[in-house]
Formats: sequence, C-alpha cells, structure tokens
Amino acid sequence: MRRIIGNQSSKEKRHPLDLYSTDPSWTRVLLREQILINPIWEPASGEGKMSEVLEEVYDVFSSDVSTGEDFLTSKRRSNSIVTNPPYRLLDEFIKHGLEQTNQYLCLLIGWHFISGGVKRSSNIWVPHPPNRVIVIPERMKVNGKTSQFNHAWVVWDVTKPSPATSLEWRSICTVIY
Repeated sequence: MRRIIGNQSSKEKRHPLDLYSTDPSWTRVLLREQILINPIWEPASGEGKMSEVLEEVYDVFSSDVSTGEDFLTSKRRSNSIVTNPPYRLLDEFIKHGLEQTNQYLCLLIGWHFISGGVKRSSNIWVPHPPNRVIVIPERMKVNGKTSQFNHAWVVWDVTKPSPATSLEWRSICTVIY
C-alpha cells in the first residue's frame, strides 16, 4: 500500500522546512470572507505568494524561518496573523499564534487536521475552538501537483472566544477579486 501525505507519496522526500507555496486564489478566499485588522503578520512566508495577495489590501510584515525569524520563538505581536503553517508544526503554530495575535489568527490547513485525534482535540480544538472554519472544496495545486486532501481556513478571534464554531463552505471558483 502506498501512503500519501499531502501531495507526495511516502517515497518522495518532503521539503525540510515544509515549504509549499499557496496559490493566490486560496488567500483571496480568506480576503473575501474575513475582514482582518492591520497590521498583518505572515510568519511562514516562504516564497511570499500569500504575502503578495495580502499586501493588495493590508499592511503586511512577512517573515520565515528560512530568512532568520522563527515564528515559534518570536515575541513579535500583530493584530492579525495569517499563514499556511508547516503542518509538522501545526499544533505549535496554533498555540503560539493565539498568544502572539491581538485579534485574528487565520491558518490555512488540511481539512483532515480538524479532527486530528485525541491529543490534538484535547490540546487544541477543545480548549481553543476556532470561531470559523471555511472549507474549500477544491483541491489546491502545490508545486504543480494536486493535493491529496482538501483545505480550510481556520479563524480564531481571540477577543471573542467562541463556544460554537461556524462551519462554512466557500469555493475558489467564485473569487472575483
């Protein structure tokens, strides 16, 4: 049996920093659905594709571990943090992001991480339920290959903790931006 993770088989080597660019249309889904507060921090900017789209509307500070700023050790704060985090560090990105944002934490993650088992449920989802989950039914192209799973924007508003998470479905096909 061949095991698939993301858009790669287990025989293919993953990028050591989980650097997989985000198609601009996926960031535009968030911009269409969520009003953010300046400034925006994109802490896993990689090649900068998400930052470029965010900069069309907001003031953005971009950083990345590959250029010397490790989000997980940074004490920087921002009103909104928006990123496609390295999935191997997802739990850490959620916890640190919730501590470093003044209002919004928006993460583009694989839909399958929403459940994530007992450990993630008891450490992340139950104590820190997001306000919104915006599911995108189309599959994202990553480095020229179609991802093996769907993605969702997970949005926390730390000023308004939510006992109930809104689940929404939004298509990239309707993005007119």
